[in-house]
Amino acid sequence: MGALAAGGPGTVGADFLRLGIGARPMALAGAYTAISDDVFGMASNPAGLSQIINAELGSYYANIIGDVHHGWIGFTHDISDMWSYGVELNMLYASETRRDSYGDPIGTYNVGLGALGGAISMEPLPGLSLGLSGHYVVQKYDQEVGQGFAGDFGILYHTRFNGLRVGVVLENLGPKVEFQELSESMPMGVRVGLGSSMFQQTLTVTGDFAYGFEGTLEACAGVEWEAVRGVSFRVGYDILGDFDSWSGVSLGIGLDALSGLMVGELDYAFVPQLPMGYVHRVSYTLKF
Repeated sequence: MGALAAGGPGTVGADFLRLGIGARPMALAGAYTAISDDVFGMASNPAGLSQIINAELGSYYANIIGDVHHGWIGFTHDISDMWSYGVELNMLYASETRRDSYGDPIGTYNVGLGALGGAISMEPLPGLSLGLSGHYVVQKYDQEVGQGFAGDFGILYHTRFNGLRVGVVLENLGPKVEFQELSESMPMGVRVGLGSSMFQQTLTVTGDFAYGFEGTLEACAGVEWEAVRGVSFRVGYDILGDFDSWSGVSLGIGLDALSGLMVGELDYAFVPQLPMGYVHRVSYTLKF
């Protein structure tokens, strides 16, 4: 799922928006466009908010590598049978080495990236949901500060064929991020996903294909199996990732209140971030 971190002024702007959010989506290698049935789906497909009943408060953390920390918190609530909304805060913090003209280290500086946003979803027809989200984006690299705005438009359709769901998202649409002396384009693109739950919804199979308008391609797939009530195992595969065979595999487990082991829902994902190593991702959700 996208970039490790934004590359600083002069690259694609706000590339951290492509970082996956939520241990469950990341365990499925990011193939979440057609699933998106919880608070973390707000970051994958805002149309999925229509599947949420009552309210959910979710949090997520990953130490991506070294001093790169990624955190997220979001809240969703249904307004009526037709409308739902959500708010979220997405944050990434890193420490970078400052170098002189010879390339020698002379200290460190901080990189802070953040997006504050909201989303709304409606179900105009049975089985068809539409969603819209917007984010105010701020990027700080040492003394350079950039600001911008990005939005997503999502569609989610529940077909009549074996629980098959189809999701489409136009993501990160917006003007360039403006710095003092340059500007960066938002990481805009389109993502299409398919997902199906079967065997009394104990087995879910999902897949995504994404195209970034700067020419990047992504493809991923995942499987989730509820082995016993409230305990789920997940595996995903990043099909087009630049690595060898098994290094594209992500794994995860989820425990919810139905298991009788805890309050709320705890999810964990073990995700390759090669060649730098593996990343442990954790998220926790309270449902009201």
